[in-house]
Amino acid sequence: MKHRAAIIGGDEAGHDVRLFLLGRMRAAEFAGRQAKVPRLGLVLAAFLLLESTKMRATRAAAAAFLWEDFDKKRQAGNLRQLLLRLRALQAAHGVELFASHDDQVALCLRGVDIDIRVFRASAPGNSEQRIAEICKVYAGDLLAGLKADGEKLFSWLETKRAMLRSEFVESIAPYLEEQAKYPLSDATIVAAKRVIAADPFQEAGYRILMRAYAERGSRNAARHLYQKLGRLLAARLGRGPSPATNDLHRALLVKARTAAAPRVSYWEGRTPPPSRPPPLAAVAGAPRIAVLAHASRHASPAVNELINEFSNDLAIRLVQTRTFVVSSPTPGSISAAVLPDVDYVIELRAAEGAATPAASVRLLASSTREFLWAASFEGDIAPNAQAALASVLRHIENREARAAAGSAEATSAYRVTVEGQRLLRNIDLPSIRRARRFFKAALAITANYVPAMAGLARSYVMEWLVRAPFEPSLLEEAEQCARKAIAACPDDHRGYQEFGVANIYRKRLDDSIEHLDRAKTLNPDDMGVRVDLADALVFGGRTMEAIRMLDQSKHPYDRNDDYWRWVLAGAHFNREDYRSTLDEIALMSDPTPAFRVSAAAHAFLGEVEHTRRIFDASMEFNPGFKLDLWLSMFPANNHEIIQRYSDGLRQAGSK
Repeated sequence: MKHRAAIIGGDEAGHDVRLFLLGRMRAAEFAGRQAKVPRLGLVLAAFLLLESTKMRATRAAAAAFLWEDFDKKRQAGNLRQLLLRLRALQAAHGVELFASHDDQVALCLRGVDIDIRVFRASAPGNSEQRIAEICKVYAGDLLAGLKADGEKLFSWLETKRAMLRSEFVESIAPYLEEQAKYPLSDATIVAAKRVIAADPFQEAGYRILMRAYAERGSRNAARHLYQKLGRLLAARLGRGPSPATNDLHRALLVKARTAAAPRVSYWEGRTPPPSRPPPLAAVAGAPRIAVLAHASRHASPAVNELINEFSNDLAIRLVQTRTFVVSSPTPGSISAAVLPDVDYVIELRAAEGAATPAASVRLLASSTREFLWAASFEGDIAPNAQAALASVLRHIENREARAAAGSAEATSAYRVTVEGQRLLRNIDLPSIRRARRFFKAALAITANYVPAMAGLARSYVMEWLVRAPFEPSLLEEAEQCARKAIAACPDDHRGYQEFGVANIYRKRLDDSIEHLDRAKTLNPDDMGVRVDLADALVFGGRTMEAIRMLDQSKHPYDRNDDYWRWVLAGAHFNREDYRSTLDEIALMSDPTPAFRVSAAAHAFLGEVEHTRRIFDASMEFNPGFKLDLWLSMFPANNHEIIQRYSDGLRQAGSK
């Protein structure tokens, strides 16, 4: 077997098929041409390659692996359809990758080059050339980016990814250990970075990078890397770096040209406040925010009072989110540079030279003094504070999400929950189930963490929404999670919000609206609560009230959120404005969940071709959809609306 570096780049005879299973899923190469292999075709190839030394499996085993949530009849039918697509693809290119006969399906390896086999043939990395080849062929995790549709597939992928990751590390780590006595090459530095990415505990990789930083004059970067490793090992393994790493660190310190200036504690010379139990948000690792109002000697008392009112209003709104640890230090000599134990600072000042009283607001990351966002406001305090709050929330969430994605260190319940919440913005089953795993992980880190409990409840409702046939137990799970959230913190809006959402689909609209109103009272600025309340109002027949509520939320709310558009599309459908319905759906990043309302709207507009095409796509998205069952579960209390959906979907071809 040739190495990938020699094979992938050319048209070497004997390799008609090149299949890439490592790293982000990409097109394969069939007979020198790119070919788009179906996603499940790549999963099937990985399954056959890694599950059996003979690279074959029974049809029943393959079908059960790919469609674990379906019954055996549907599994067999889906596998037949997939194999027909693969045969057509192979015939079009004149190659053979998959073969099926009797009750077996197998990989054909004659003339086939698969990156996993090339990677394994290249190991171990006992030379710089071999190291470069291994790093090139191991492009990342197995089927990276694949959203697993079932729990078993998810577990299988995690296991195989860990196995291949371990093989990659073991093929390179010994070489890195030997490089301590040799000059560093670019290939060695690249290999060290790749090893750390695959296994954050591999100290040989850290030592290579520490040397590389020091040799290039970045001794502070080397020191920070060493400290990062120390925190990671202490948090995860309960120990410090090895003697070899400590010796290297000391050697680099001796050579350091400058010493870091000691940090002066804010409490030096002051009496620290008495200790008290930290709030749950602090235990969960939520960001700590200080809101500072700076008076100006050049501004009138009225303007300074406006700044203080704006500061207090914004601080109250932040507290109402019950997401952060919020402080509002007394204005004066305290500056953002010396605030203790704060992650973010919001500074408010009187805007210089403004014709009317105005405030400038800026958000800073405390540790780096990086400006994350800034704006100027004038006029009424309430709408300006609401707009500022929305921007602050968005920028902090984005920064925290980036920090979580780029860190190998133990993360917090807050950051894990943020990852889950971002996944729920994609209304598809794999994302919903991945989000649920994040919420469960957050609760394992911090018990009774309300945002994670609320996210867990929402994940059950969303799975109920996108699946058919409908499973009542999902709504029962959602309601149970919501009750636990309310019991954990009766003053947090999220428990009432999720209880209200679950009761929409349990057809208890009065209870739903009552609880969502309660959530809105507890946190008037939460646009998610407003959208959910609008959804309940739509189903309750109060369509125009719902549209007005959504329109009032346009400025501060992120209108790129698919859920927001889905609700608004349903509201427009209820009032028979089918063109506006389709306009909202067209702006969704993933319109798949709105296929049914889209098909019905096109039907009422007489756009037959669009209607059939969209309905066919909806059946591919959810082949188990039954119109009568769906209509029986539809929570609207207005029979005319239900009949309108029935008429539109029957015109589209539903039975």
